[in-house]
Amino acid sequence: VGFYRDVLGMPLVLRQPNLDQPEVTHLFFDTGDGRMLSFFVKEGRQSHQGPQRPGIGAVHHIAFRYEPDRLAEISEALEEHDHRYSVVDRGIFKSIYTYDHNGLTIEIAADKFEIPEDKRGEALALAQQKRVEAGAEYAKEEHLEAAIEELGLPIERHDFPDT
Repeated sequence: VGFYRDVLGMPLVLRQPNLDQPEVTHLFFDTGDGRMLSFFVKEGRQSHQGPQRPGIGAVHHIAFRYEPDRLAEISEALEEHDHRYSVVDRGIFKSIYTYDHNGLTIEIAADKFEIPEDKRGEALALAQQKRVEAGAEYAKEEHLEAAIEELGLPIERHDFPDT
């Protein structure tokens, strides 16, 4: 609870017994974008120690999209709670990677450009097309910027605080 609530800022909005297994607690966190993150926990069970090593078909990591100005806040909270993390520039977005209490990799991603929600998929698909046409290994800022411009949207670049 502490990691998701206090470090990532996701309020715990519901805590109740699992309807199928009453000895298991069902936790619901508000991710801030209309979605819920849910966990089943059994009281007294120890958390996993160390990173998970999932195989093919398993969950590798969970990514959450945050506003760019929250990255510094998240970095500070991670440091305050002695969580290791790394910051990675992913071309069209910037990410913080860390682990939760069970060793699951958590990615906090922030877009480099403002994209309206109803145009997000279209902009990313067009950036992907431009990446392929350019023969680039990954989507870069110029691919997304060109896609946004082609869609007739204003180009609004986010400033990232130091993280």
